[in-house]
Amino acid sequence: ANEEGWILRFKDGKRLKIKGDEYIGVHRLLHGLSDKAKVKAWSTGTMNNYIMMLPEEFRPELEKFSDDLDKVKDSQYFFLQSVFETMKELHGGSIKEFALHVNKVIHVEYRKYMFQAFKNGSISVEMIREDIAKNYKEYIEVINTWNN
Repeated sequence: ANEEGWILRFKDGKRLKIKGDEYIGVHRLLHGLSDKAKVKAWSTGTMNNYIMMLPEEFRPELEKFSDDLDKVKDSQYFFLQSVFETMKELHGGSIKEFALHVNKVIHVEYRKYMFQAFKNGSISVEMIREDIAKNYKEYIEVINTWNN
């Protein structure tokens, strides 16, 4: 997997490049994964499968990508959870009062989290993962600004 392949040189000057199956598989895995595919693997919990298939020297790139997505997810979770807890404190157990206030002060993009959390007691990490996967381009831009 660490060797690219061989070049055979014939007496007439022709050359033939031979690449091993392992190298082709690693190259295809590392360079063939789009951002969308990487985010999907992260969101479904299969990123480590890809990472473990790579030789060690290629792993840090995908590990950093996964870690950065975890940071985005954690940041979203802590933000949404604190907003939910504040909203819940202000409006107690009444779903009607809670809903009226949420619809008045919470951006439409975050309302689904508030109502789900009211029902289940906390913000859903799975919903955040799904949202990141669905809107991956936006989140990739955030990560790129962090890394520049």
